This record gives sequence, structure tokens and C-alpha cells, in this order.
Amino acid sequence: MLLVLVLTVAMLLLVLNGAVALVSAYPHLLVRRAARIDDCPDLYEDVDIGGGLHGWWLAAPHERLAVILVHGWAGNRMERWVPFQALAERLQEAGVSALLFDLGYVGGRRMYSGGARESADVLQAVRWVRGRSDQPIVLWGFSAGGHAAILAAQRETELVSAVIADSAFPHSGRMVASRASHTLRIPAVLLGLAPQILSLMTGAPVARLHPSRVPTLLVQGTRDQEVSLGAAQLLSERTDAQLHVVRGAEHEGAFRLNPDAYLETCMAFVDNVGKASRLPRS
Repeated sequence: MLLVLVLTVAMLLLVLNGAVALVSAYPHLLVRRAARIDDCPDLYEDVDIGGGLHGWWLAAPHERLAVILVHGWAGNRMERWVPFQALAERLQEAGVSALLFDLGYVGGRRMYSGGARESADVLQAVRWVRGRSDQPIVLWGFSAGGHAAILAAQRETELVSAVIADSAFPHSGRMVASRASHTLRIPAVLLGLAPQILSLMTGAPVARLHPSRVPTLLVQGTRDQEVSLGAAQLLSERTDAQLHVVRGAEHEGAFRLNPDAYLETCMAFVDNVGKASRLPRS
């Protein structure tokens, strides 16, 4: 009887982990709140950046910098949790051009891989931006997009001048377990197999982070229910990144909490990198 009980529990856990991996691979199966992508807004250019990826380009007059905004796991270029258009237009006022684009898994075109393929998408965006701008390129990612941005910068240290990662996870497996644990209200320890199942499903290895040669700023809110401050500190140590803690900010919520303070912090980081000659100002 005990053996039957153990086997039953093990099977249920396996099924649960498999279901979590499936939903992680196809966010649209669970998340219905992803913003609808409308027609290209005024001031933006609708662009094909190659590799089956599409986005909007907002060029800045007297450009001094180009930024690539990378959305989170359940988002798209119209990221609901972070108002990308408002952020891009504030950046344009500061002489910064911005690319908003959809990662390759948006809409179920392919599976979310946990960072490996998403970082390749980011690098495709970097190559496209380099063809449009000769200014330094900064990757600016949110949540899973921050994780992908850091991975991309580790693979491309010449074209990427800096990274800003807001509410980023130190490990894609932790993200999968954390999101499911938060949604299902069950201990994350019971979901330890989900990342490995996701890796088997996608055929992509679990992405690993290591110290980066590209200057990186982490932005972390104290009220984040998905990425703890301890996880952010671990990510900072693992990647040699600077950590900026925003009191009262929820997951991906620092910009909405105080846009002026958020932009002041992030642009000060970029300017300080520039003074170290990584980001020459025109």
C-alpha cells in the first residue's frame, strides 16, 4: 500500500511538472492578458528585423544611443506590465532611439526555451539595430527579457555596450518554478523537474549565467513576489552586475512607480559607463 501511495504521488508530481513545463513553453495557454498588438503607432516605423521577428523602431533626432527593449515571459512589444511606448518616448526625448520587438515565441509560433533561443532573438535585434544606428547599443530587458538580455550580452561583447535588467531571474529554471508556485499556490520545491522537462521539450539547454564583461545594472523592487531580493543579489554576484533596489516596487513595477526617478537612475548608469569610454557620447 505504501509503495502504491509513493508511486501515485510521484506520478502526480511528474504530471504536474510536465503541465508546468508545457505552460511555460507556451505562455499564451495560461496568460490571456498579453496586450493586443495594434497598428504601428504614429512616430514609429514598423520593421522586419529578420529571423521571423518584427517590431517598431522609434528613431531619436540627434541620436546618441540606441536601446533595445526586451519584454517579459508573458508579454510582447506592447508589454502591459511596463508601458513600453511611454518608456520609449521618454527615451527619445533624451536622444535615445528604441526598438520594441516580439520575441520569437510570442503568439505560440514556437516554444519559450528558458533563455537560449530568446537570447538569440535579442542578438538578431542587435544586428538589425547596428545596421540602422552607429551609436552604442544598450539592452534593456524586463523579467525573463532581462535574463535573455544578460545572456545575449555574454555572447556578444563587442556590439552590446551595456545591459539594464529589471526584475530579472538568476536562472530560467527558478523563473519557471517561481511563476507556477505563485500562480498555483504550491511550494516551488515540488516543481523542481519542470525546468528539465522544459529543456527536453524545447531541445534547448538550460541557460547558465556567468560574470559578464558588459556593464550591467539590475533593478529590483522590494515588493516583487516573483523575484526575491536575495535572488537579485545572487544574480548580481553571479554576473558582476550593479544592483539598484527600488523600495515599494513590484515585479517590473519600478518605472510605473516613479518614472522620473527610474529614468534618472538608468540613464546615470549609462552615462557613467560612457565616462569609462564604453559608451562614447556624440
